[in-house]
Amino acid sequence: IFSIHMRRGDLYNYTYNEGYDLEYYKNIINLLKEKLDIPIHIYTEKSGNNTTTKLIKCRNNGHAKRNNVGHDDIEIFRNMEGIVLKRGDLSDFSEHFNEMCRSKYLMLGLSSLSLLAGFINKGKVIVDEKYIKSRVNLFKNIKIIPDFNIFKEIEEISKFF
Repeated sequence: IFSIHMRRGDLYNYTYNEGYDLEYYKNIINLLKEKLDIPIHIYTEKSGNNTTTKLIKCRNNGHAKRNNVGHDDIEIFRNMEGIVLKRGDLSDFSEHFNEMCRSKYLMLGLSSLSLLAGFINKGKVIVDEKYIKSRVNLFKNIKIIPDFNIFKEIEEISKFF
């Protein structure tokens, strides 16, 4: 399985503004489908009460900035052949995290969750070098982590398999 974590939830607008939008992921998925013949699982958060978006709103006494794009845009991947879209909430956390940790390939999202899954994963972990600039607090040392495969351009991903 090739797992992709798409960070959304409370950082949904931020990730889109940084360039990790649907087109970014469509390009990656098209490349993967062209080069590999294995299922692609997309892990992402759905909107709702039992989510990080709801938690951040509670922590800020209800003053969280509302997302200006609906989370349901991701549904376009549900009908793509070879794609399994796994949208979850906090009740799905253990299952999704476990599956990402056991994937043959794991493409990290702009996320501490998938970064931790990457540390545990024994397969190939793939990371966009631009994450360093986007979330320096998490990814500033990503280049020195053994067995993490860093790419600058989407086309470079294919060199990892």
